[in-house]
Amino acid sequence: MAQSFEYTKKGHLAKSAMLWWSCAAVQMVTAVRPAMMRQDESNAPGSMEPSSVARHKAFETKKDCGGDGQFCESEALVQVQEPEVLPPPFKAMTWNVLADGLSEDGFVMQRKNLKVRAGNAWDACIELAQNMTEEPNYAFKCLGGKKQDVPISDVKVDASIGDYIVDQEQFKKLLVDQVKTLIKNDLNSKGVTGKCMVLSAILKVYGAALKEHVDSGFSFKSASELMDRNVFKSQLKGVKKKAFEDDDCAQIGESLTEALELASKHEPFLQLLMNAAANLNDKWDVNGLKEDTNVMLHWGSTALADEQNPYAPNAQGRGMSVLGKIFKEKPDILAVQELDHYRLFQDWLAEKHYATTLQKPQSAIRYNMTIGCAQQKWNDYSIDDRAKCRQEKRFAHASRFASNAQKFNQKKVKCSGDVQCHDNDGVALFWNSKRFKAKQIEIQWMNEDITEGDAGVVGVLLADLMSQHPPACLWVFTTHLSAGNDARSERARIAEVKRFAPWMKQLKNSTTHQEHGCGLVGLLLMMDGNSYQDFANDGIKAEENMFHTLQSQAGLTNYRLGDSVADSSELLDGMNRRDLPSEMAVSVNKIRGIDTVQLSKLGEYQLDRIDYIAVGGRLDRPTVTSLPKYKRDPGNIKQAYDGILPSVENPSDHYPVVAVVQWSGVSGLTLSLFAVHVIMILAVLRVDV
Repeated sequence: MAQSFEYTKKGHLAKSAMLWWSCAAVQMVTAVRPAMMRQDESNAPGSMEPSSVARHKAFETKKDCGGDGQFCESEALVQVQEPEVLPPPFKAMTWNVLADGLSEDGFVMQRKNLKVRAGNAWDACIELAQNMTEEPNYAFKCLGGKKQDVPISDVKVDASIGDYIVDQEQFKKLLVDQVKTLIKNDLNSKGVTGKCMVLSAILKVYGAALKEHVDSGFSFKSASELMDRNVFKSQLKGVKKKAFEDDDCAQIGESLTEALELASKHEPFLQLLMNAAANLNDKWDVNGLKEDTNVMLHWGSTALADEQNPYAPNAQGRGMSVLGKIFKEKPDILAVQELDHYRLFQDWLAEKHYATTLQKPQSAIRYNMTIGCAQQKWNDYSIDDRAKCRQEKRFAHASRFASNAQKFNQKKVKCSGDVQCHDNDGVALFWNSKRFKAKQIEIQWMNEDITEGDAGVVGVLLADLMSQHPPACLWVFTTHLSAGNDARSERARIAEVKRFAPWMKQLKNSTTHQEHGCGLVGLLLMMDGNSYQDFANDGIKAEENMFHTLQSQAGLTNYRLGDSVADSSELLDGMNRRDLPSEMAVSVNKIRGIDTVQLSKLGEYQLDRIDYIAVGGRLDRPTVTSLPKYKRDPGNIKQAYDGILPSVENPSDHYPVVAVVQWSGVSGLTLSLFAVHVIMILAVLRVDV
């Protein structure tokens, strides 16, 4: 490197001035960069006013041609950018709509004007237990024993849905958790410990039997009657099959069979649950509440009816209510999870110019259950047919093959004859075809093994029709990750992210002007992540959790919360989820009651934020203000209970997450101007590189 410091007085002053102006320019760029990156914040959200960034232009400067301090013209040193017009912002919406087939799985629904019997067996046991301090398990014995003799009373008193939720939580704490411990002890006595996770599966066997008891109007007199029912036997058969297919369980050997028989056929366990349910029903009309919930959550059609009679679902059904909420929001890009009526959405959204294929909405090929490989059980398809099912890419839709939604729906609404009338649930993307044009659809499956059911990630490359040539493009993705609040569940989600995040990033990075006709490229992931972004529970560290893995592997950032719904900085040490803020904006507020098949989820209250609008590439981080905010401490939790989901106003167990997303101009502009400043300084100082 050669340097020259032989200045004339005149040249020295000129160079000093240039240096001063260069530094001032750096300060100016720093100050105006936000205005270049996005629209003035005074503009209303969703405004179609364009924002400016930059277009390339040659920048010419002068250099010292000799040692006399005189300047002469030089050639262009760098290509900088002059202002260009970014596309206007667009509205993004993601929503887990609660699969039709899962809607009758014991969800407690928001309602008012509830009444309970003044004198009842449930409250009698709870009150007695409070006075039996020397016998800590008295409530378990009392509630799980025969129905308490209490004075018969037809007097009804006012109650809230919060009171009902508290009783569901009590049922979990006082009974389910105790039965769970007893089953676990049985398994441990036969050597079933460690990673073999059959406990939750065994709880489903008891849960299916308990639901049968509740649905019958509590008509079964003994547990042995229920254990002779086909529903119990088929559930038990399924547990055994899954246990021996699990590598961790199979290593246990023959003692596993003995342990399953012991734990799954323990009549006293089931009898305890049956008695407690009867005592709870003495306070609350459980089946009356359940029936009201089922009526409100009734979809209004089957998937087969959607195909055979398009545009003819029950106008009062939940399906049209969900669509009505979407129509009201008018998103430019929509991601949906747990959708088992994809054809209904395709037809009705097409009327509003939303596409879900590479074709125009009105003339596009229509989805049906034959295309979706849902006309028979997944395992009834041949290996070759299953492989073909996973290769389908005409639709921005990925089914969850062999889904619980389809299985449960068959029990809820019987199909005529041998014809399958219920679809699997899955994830799907839709976009306003007047704003975006699809160039490519891709699907990534979570599992290489096609012998079992699977969930997937669907991605679409969209060109923004309101951008200049070459168009701005963005890759949009949606998926639905594994559920659960324990370490095992979070590790499963981390594994899922590690599988699809590099794939997303590669698709985005390989999108070029030459091959795809795209200018700037953005990345948008909208999903039910089933995990709080700062999850730090059950031994999982926040910096190692699912979301931080997503950040590191795909370069994505989740939305920020507006000031009005921002989380508090305090945590609650006494709560079972100490990683959650004491006051927070939430996307889920739900609990399952005693008529759920999933006994492990009975009374498991969830007040959390697990849905994502994450951005990367040339998209700015959006702000969300529409989510409700609740306090989680015991003194204020009743307010959250009273807002439990689903509700008539929000017919799902998730709130939709909606945000206005801005295109960003940061990538080329700042770097190019910075390069100009460096080169100008080098030219002034005559530094030859």
